[in-house]
Amino acid sequence: MTGETRDLEDEVFAAFGRAMSTAQCLEVDLLSLSVLVGVHARGGVTPEELSDLDSRLSKRTLGGLMHALQKDGYLERTMHAAWFRALDIRNGLAHRFFIDNTERLTTSAGQREVTAELREQDAALEVVLQEVRAVQKQVIRALGVNLQDFQRLFETEYRKIMRDP
Repeated sequence: MTGETRDLEDEVFAAFGRAMSTAQCLEVDLLSLSVLVGVHARGGVTPEELSDLDSRLSKRTLGGLMHALQKDGYLERTMHAAWFRALDIRNGLAHRFFIDNTERLTTSAGQREVTAELREQDAALEVVLQEVRAVQKQVIRALGVNLQDFQRLFETEYRKIMRDP
């Protein structure tokens, strides 16, 4: 293996890691937004109801969450195509990336192509992630929740979830 090949391989996997990281952030934020929408629709919830709502939503697929947000009017028509393209990108990265790119990953030219595609996909995911976060803020404001308090709570709960087996 030459130095250039190793460097290109490192670039591919760094780009893959960034894109998957953005995809995972998008998933977490879509789930969070779905919880907020559920809380908003109910006019507030008890901790037990919130836990139940979170548990039910956690079992839904990313596509199911997006369709529910679309139905409830939280997915703007102008962003519809971008959101569902983000879903396709995420699914491709999670389920088909290596199968779809096996041959291209064996050549320097193919590795460059894959890296460029991954960077473009990461940018597309990031656009949708920022849109989801903007909608989250709107729902939080509509609920009358302090944004900093919500962020601290979310980070605390996320750390708990990440530690649970």
